[in-house]
Amino acid sequence: MFGGKGGVGKTTCACATASRLSEEGFKTLLISSDPTPSLSDVFTKHIGNMIVQVRNIDNLFAVEIDRETVVHRWKSKFGEEVYRVVSSLLPVDRGVIDYVAEAPGIDEEFLLDYILALFEERIYDKIVWDTAPAGHTLRLLQYPEIFTSHLDVVGKTYYRIASGYQRLKRPST
Repeated sequence: MFGGKGGVGKTTCACATASRLSEEGFKTLLISSDPTPSLSDVFTKHIGNMIVQVRNIDNLFAVEIDRETVVHRWKSKFGEEVYRVVSSLLPVDRGVIDYVAEAPGIDEEFLLDYILALFEERIYDKIVWDTAPAGHTLRLLQYPEIFTSHLDVVGKTYYRIASGYQRLKRPST
């Protein structure tokens, strides 16, 4: 993981390290989570949001992860479950999935989930992560703790709403 302020050479170091690892025979994935990625510029090949092999370099693959891709993956993984839970309590349509997907921190939290999934698949021997500038990355690394505390509040709120809803549904005596 290469992190630091903008303009200090994170991308250059990440690309050099990934290239070296691939030259040493390691199947290497280079990930950029920078909102303004430049892997495509460094390798003079369009990288984009799908994993591609970097031309002329055996064993080197790269991806420039963007917010839209991460949010799409979140919706695919959790969207239906979110809809089922919320619609069991309130009369909502599937637009609630988009609403929840826009919650602060969802994209950052799921970016970590995406990178973890790539690691756990064990397809690559090495993963090199070119992070966003320091402020974004520090906030990203704090999200698991923040997200967990929010889930605690959400669970309690869900229970209160469900209990209240059940009371409303009971016939009055």
